[in-house]
Amino acid sequence: TYEDPTGLLCKLTQRSSVNVYLSEFVALTNRIIGLPAPFLLSCFISGLSPAIRREVQVLQPISFT
Repeated sequence: TYEDPTGLLCKLTQRSSVNVYLSEFVALTNRIIGLPAPFLLSCFISGLSPAIRREVQVLQPISFT
């Protein structure tokens, strides 16, 4: 069966630690070509747990680092 990695990426959410979420996120992004970095960052932040997402959004990051 075909899995759409972009669709899975957009639906991915943090269910445990940030490190586990990051690993899952990176695994999916490695299967996708051509998505712009700002879009990937936005997807990553939107999938974080609400409390962590608020803290990250306040910092207005421009990259994953």
